[in-house]
Amino acid sequence: SGKTTLINILLGLLKPSSGEILIDEKDIYLSDTSFNLSAWQNIISYVPQRIGILNKSIIDNVTLKENTSDFEEEAIEAIYKSQLFKPDQKFDIHEEIGEGGESISGGQAQRLAIARMYFFSKKVVIFDESTSSLDSSIESEILEEVTSIKDITFIHITHRLKKDYYDKVYEISSSGIKEIEN
Repeated sequence: SGKTTLINILLGLLKPSSGEILIDEKDIYLSDTSFNLSAWQNIISYVPQRIGILNKSIIDNVTLKENTSDFEEEAIEAIYKSQLFKPDQKFDIHEEIGEGGESISGGQAQRLAIARMYFFSKKVVIFDESTSSLDSSIESEILEEVTSIKDITFIHITHRLKKDYYDKVYEISSSGIKEIEN
């Protein structure tokens, strides 16, 4: 129905065959403007359904940085917001999580991706089935938290629609895109 194509266009990975992608009335594909494709991509946090996990520690996987000692406090805050771990749980942010995240569940991997989103705090957040492995109550708590962040644009691609969290809802199908009453 074009969901992946739309995401790839929004991410700037695919240039549309016709039309423009305008952000604040500026075409992101025109390099002579102050806001171009690179500037657009630098403000996006993309949270996919399945993430790449490094064969490193939890903090390395959240921060994606070489020297993590300066970022422990921010990483732990992101971990709590994502509910990867709760404040009353004991965990070691320096614990290795194994090749491809073999020591964590699918839901924990998705929450790790959400922790990255919190850590990097970008202006545009795209969830692409990013909560599909979470139970409904945790998903609701995360959506409540994410949608309460001020000054971000949040785009959520999902099959489990919870309309209460969104200003606008669109359905993408083989017959096109239509806005759904909220």
